Amino acid sequence: GPQVLHHPGVRAPRHSPARGKHRELQMAPITIGTDCSGMEAPVQALRNLGVSMVHRFSCDIDKYARATILANFEHEIMFEDLTKRDNATAPAVDVYVAGFPCQPFSSAGLRQGFEDLRGRGTIFFDVRDYIDKQRPKVFVLENVRGLQSVNKGAYFQAIMESLE
Repeated sequence: GPQVLHHPGVRAPRHSPARGKHRELQMAPITIGTDCSGMEAPVQALRNLGVSMVHRFSCDIDKYARATILANFEHEIMFEDLTKRDNATAPAVDVYVAGFPCQPFSSAGLRQGFEDLRGRGTIFFDVRDYIDKQRPKVFVLENVRGLQSVNKGAYFQAIMESLE
C-alpha cells in the first residue's frame, strides 16, 4: 500500500489548524525519470526528504556516471544515449529531470550553443522530444547561468519558446 510520508523538520504555519498536531500524508509513490543524470542529485534529494518514488529510468552517456548510478540508485531502466532512444516508447513519469550539457552554453566554455562542434548543444531537443511525447506532470531542466546570456539570450529564448 501507500507509504506514510512525514518530514519532522517541516512545521505547519502558525495559523494552520494542523500546527502542533502530528499529520501524515498518504500518497502513492511518484514516478521519476532523469536524463543527463550525472550523480542523480534530484533523486537523492527526494530520497532525503522521504518522498515515496519509483525511479523509472536514468540516462547518462558517461560510463562513470552510469556506474555511480547503478551502485547507488535502484531504478528500472538505464539508458546510455538519449539521442538514440525512442521517446515514444520510453517510460512515462510524473517527474522528469534533465541536466542537459552545459558546456555549449557556459561562460567557461566556447559558448557555441546549439552549434556546439561536439553535438552537445542539440541534446536539449532530445530532452524536449521526451517532454512532448510523454507529457510528464512536472519537468525540471537544469543548465548554467550563462544560458541566459550566450548569443545575446537567443538560445535561452529559443528554449523557452519551444517549451510553451
